[in-house]
Amino acid sequence: MCGRYALRTSVPELARTLGVEALVDLVPRYNIAPTQPVPAMHTAGGRRTLRWMRWGLVPSWSAGPDTRYAMHNARIENITSKPAYREPVRNKRCLLPVSGWYEWQNLKGRKQPWLIVHGEEPVICLAGVWDHWQRDGESITSCSILTTDALAPISHIHKRMPIVVPEQRWDAWLNPANHNAHAALEVLQPAATSALRPIAVSAHVNNARNDDPLCMSGLQVTEK
Repeated sequence: MCGRYALRTSVPELARTLGVEALVDLVPRYNIAPTQPVPAMHTAGGRRTLRWMRWGLVPSWSAGPDTRYAMHNARIENITSKPAYREPVRNKRCLLPVSGWYEWQNLKGRKQPWLIVHGEEPVICLAGVWDHWQRDGESITSCSILTTDALAPISHIHKRMPIVVPEQRWDAWLNPANHNAHAALEVLQPAATSALRPIAVSAHVNNARNDDPLCMSGLQVTEK
């Protein structure tokens, strides 16, 4: 799964990486949590666009946000059978830029947080879907991150992981002309196992109110 992540890249660097002309106002974030606004990229008017979305899908047909249901992640294995995701995976696909994401591993009765990065890439993109909810003058654009079985370098930490989309597949995933969910999902392939790198970080990241560089600071951990 993906319950927290970081995006500390500068605005100019992110613009170059994503190939977008206009950006939302960004400041470095080190501990992004569900329900918070996050930058997500989709295709609009024939070009890549970055916009703010609530992390945690609010289906267009629902009564509104409901904290009883955790919808910040969506399992790729059954996404086409879930009412909340059927239409978004056909028509509203997005990418979430991140510097890395966090997972927690049970070690000797405690939970050790890890930062998962992809090689030396300063920014990677995670597959997502989005939707737009509107009622009585209130509107929310929201998203979920797609997850799959964790690959070998990090499967000992957590059994699930978000889907990393390589740059050469960004446009295929975002393609608004493709309304076939199964064809779109075929674009998503697991990241190269050798590229995933877990970094043990301090328990400072455990508190979602902490949002500073210390969240990403590495340390030595004995796993056995």
